[in-house]
Amino acid sequence: EAGKWKLTAGVEQISVPDSLQSAIIARIDRLTEDARQALQLAAVIGRRFQLDILRGLVKAESELGRWLAQLERSDLVRPAVQSLEDLYMFPDALVHEVAYDNLLMQRREEFHRQVGLALEENLLKRAAAKAGEASSLDASDVLKQECELLAYHFHLSDDRERAVKYLEMAGYKAQSEFANETAIRHFTDLLGMLPEGEETWTRRYSVLSHRQQVYGLLGNQAARKADLDAMLALAQAHGDESRRSEALNCLADLYQWSGKYAEAKAAAEEALSIKSALADQDGQADALHTLGVLEYYQGNHNQARPLLERAIEIRKEIIDLEGEAWSMMYLGMIHFMQGNFSEAAKYHQHAFEIAHLRQDMFQVGIHLTNMARVLISLGEYEQALEKLQQSLEMKTRVGDRMGQGFNLYSIGLVYTYLGRIDEANTNLNASLKLRREIKDERGASYCLNGLGLAALYQGDFAQAEEQFQQAYKARSQLGLKAETMETLSYLGQACLGQEKTQEAAEASLQAIKQIAGLENALEAPLVYLNHYRVLHTCHDPSDVDYIHKAFDAVMMQVNRISDPGWKRAFLLNVKVNQEIIQAHWTAGGGSAETISLENLVDSILEANSP
Repeated sequence: EAGKWKLTAGVEQISVPDSLQSAIIARIDRLTEDARQALQLAAVIGRRFQLDILRGLVKAESELGRWLAQLERSDLVRPAVQSLEDLYMFPDALVHEVAYDNLLMQRREEFHRQVGLALEENLLKRAAAKAGEASSLDASDVLKQECELLAYHFHLSDDRERAVKYLEMAGYKAQSEFANETAIRHFTDLLGMLPEGEETWTRRYSVLSHRQQVYGLLGNQAARKADLDAMLALAQAHGDESRRSEALNCLADLYQWSGKYAEAKAAAEEALSIKSALADQDGQADALHTLGVLEYYQGNHNQARPLLERAIEIRKEIIDLEGEAWSMMYLGMIHFMQGNFSEAAKYHQHAFEIAHLRQDMFQVGIHLTNMARVLISLGEYEQALEKLQQSLEMKTRVGDRMGQGFNLYSIGLVYTYLGRIDEANTNLNASLKLRREIKDERGASYCLNGLGLAALYQGDFAQAEEQFQQAYKARSQLGLKAETMETLSYLGQACLGQEKTQEAAEASLQAIKQIAGLENALEAPLVYLNHYRVLHTCHDPSDVDYIHKAFDAVMMQVNRISDPGWKRAFLLNVKVNQEIIQAHWTAGGGSAETISLENLVDSILEANSP
């Protein structure tokens, strides 16, 4: 069409004509027997193949040149263009495929073993040569560098022992490089090769343990649960309480992410009991950390803090820097949720420094996100956006889908506060889609609330009400206390915007009732302000009580901020705080026309200074 070719069917539906395949087979059949075998060996090596590997396999160096010439004349192979090595290649994928498929399965396995052994021998020779040059690489390092290729050949060969060795090596390497789908494929192939018996059960357990970690990173909780069940069954069948408790702690983590808090607590407490009986400090710290995280996500911050502090204490004793950084992070998140922004920043900075020292880019990305959350709450939106974009890039690189979902949500939130609603909706919807794909119900509830907030900022109150209703249902079912309170408060504002004053008053009053015990929560000033708005619209004289409560809650948070610049930014840049300050000023008899917001903030800070 319009002078261009148009593809009318999917590429996967296009079949190669039998005549084309037959023509290639005919060319192969015209080769001498030796040249044909050389072609098949080359096909096993790969689409591109090194001449020295092929030379070692055919064991007829003087004849190889003649065979290659015959293959080139038949247009079956050719020298690779611009190659620094003695490298040949098949002219296209079809020729390579036909040459490979013409091999009988038994011969294919035999040839893959020969190729694998030749590669292994070449790599060991290279390691020996490097050792002579005083290189830091030893034989195992060189083999690890090429373990994927060795795993490929030995897995398709009849050499089971080497297949297991290199599949295991390749799986661990892929996991360490966050090549997650590749790691899962290698671990799955490895489990298929390992016999189910007394001699290999601990090895099977270890592979399952690594694979469930990767499934967790990808958000595939169903597959992760299957691996954890298999780990528990293996440990229980062999009476290994240490491994059973490890699996229980991982299971608790899975349940926690799935919002199954009762099951999570039972599994973590059982793990802690076993680890305590075994005097396993590392295991105790893991279980205490899991219990602390569980309490944190349920909004039980006072119960979470001592559990996390004890985990940090143990991890410092046993010099577990990775674990220490994780527990530090959650302590920082508790301070954040309670409006202690300076303390939260200190904990996140410390956790970031530990991760950076360890060159753990997975953790670095997470700590950057948490540092950005503090900046968002302080109204430093551009700085927060920069950190979030940097963190999103890291999380994308390592395949952390749950982390990507959180970052997209946070970026959407920043754009909402900046009034860039189209960009906010794009990021929030992308986050919601991803979180639903990985069945992250808690994360999805955050996105629904964020979409409601974006609609509220845009003045689309009906859409906001719909999103907040969905968020409220999800958050209340998950037992998220502070989050449910926040959503109810926003729901009241969405109803108020539609002049549904009775519904607005009911939702807002419900949020106020839930604030008991959460007076120090990050959301407290917002909830008080929103209730003031509802009462003020209804001409209820008690409205002034709630603007005073909102102002006191803001000042409580200000007093926890140590940096003077942050204090000013918090009051001046955060929209909720702006409205609280101005409403409090007018409720006290002041006129908004007689003083600017900047001067009002400065006078508040001056009056509040020590």
